[in-house]
Amino acid sequence: MCGMIIVNKIDSENADLPALLESIRETFGGECLPINLPTADRKAVVDCFFNASGESALGSVEQAHTALVDQVVEVDEALMEAHLEQGEVKPEQLQATFPAALREGHLMPICFVAARPHDAPQNDVGIAELLDVFAKLAPSPKEGNPRPFVVGEGEGKPVAFEPSPDKNVVAQVFNVRIDPFVGKLCALRVHQGTITRDSQLFVSDPQHGESKRPVRVGHLFKLQGKDHTEVDQAVPGDIAALAKVEEIHYGAVLHDSHDEDDVHMVAPSLPQPMQGLAISSKRRGDEQKIADALAKLQEEDPTFRVTRDATTKETVIHGLGELHLRVTLERLEKRYHVAVDTSEPKIAYRETVTASAEGHHRHKKQTGGAGQF
Repeated sequence: MCGMIIVNKIDSENADLPALLESIRETFGGECLPINLPTADRKAVVDCFFNASGESALGSVEQAHTALVDQVVEVDEALMEAHLEQGEVKPEQLQATFPAALREGHLMPICFVAARPHDAPQNDVGIAELLDVFAKLAPSPKEGNPRPFVVGEGEGKPVAFEPSPDKNVVAQVFNVRIDPFVGKLCALRVHQGTITRDSQLFVSDPQHGESKRPVRVGHLFKLQGKDHTEVDQAVPGDIAALAKVEEIHYGAVLHDSHDEDDVHMVAPSLPQPMQGLAISSKRRGDEQKIADALAKLQEEDPTFRVTRDATTKETVIHGLGELHLRVTLERLEKRYHVAVDTSEPKIAYRETVTASAEGHHRHKKQTGGAGQF
């Protein structure tokens, strides 16, 4: 898998860029090389791949350019021979080889930037240059590893989908949020096809069952922080969100054709909740509100679980640790306005036969008649 290191806030007063660059190379290896360098005033960056001369706050641009070229040509024997014979290879000749160096882990570029909010008085530094690196030198997203979709029950048989907007819709729900005002909001990534506001989608979900009846999209959003912008369509590669569709849960696969009825995504390996905490309502009459709120929190977080112990008659919440449970309880109080008392869960001790034994008894009873012996 390709990697790139992006160093942000290069214009900070306390930023020691030479020491940081040295630390990166010591930690991650000599294949970490700067593809651009900040100027002396740190208000701009100088390209080190297509540009072979200049000075920067981190030394000679020429040396950085030579190191990049030497690193890239090592993955192509023909370019290596040309480099040794001619003594120089133009960067344009290396554009096709550059992604191969990234894929093999032979090169990990370092980009220097200073990103700022859109309403900041100063302009970004190095962001346009970073986008140029993505567009001109990085591998195409189509070369990425295929998503782990399978068809059939259980582990199933692997199946691949093309990122084509003209084929059947296949999308995966990777996040669920339940807002008290907006309602249920499901974030999804489109892998194939085009979703519009009039689309009719089926739901494939191994945990909650499949939807034989289609659900209507209605409202389609792009998420930007707390802002929800309604859009007309979502194409392969887009991340969008659906609102107020109760049939959709975390991990579900959405499709618009019965040809993909048995398709689902291999579930990621999530940590199991290890710590439990018993809760009870502080106020009489809040029990149903607490139960509804816990159900919503459980749907949002696949590592959070709620159980009801019939023996001890306790409601127990389970999380990854103390911090996880504390954050969940804060959400319960701030978002749903219910307060609970907490305690350590009781242990439901049970007796059982642990060893064999032998006993003798004589029964005598005489209260009239024949009696018992």
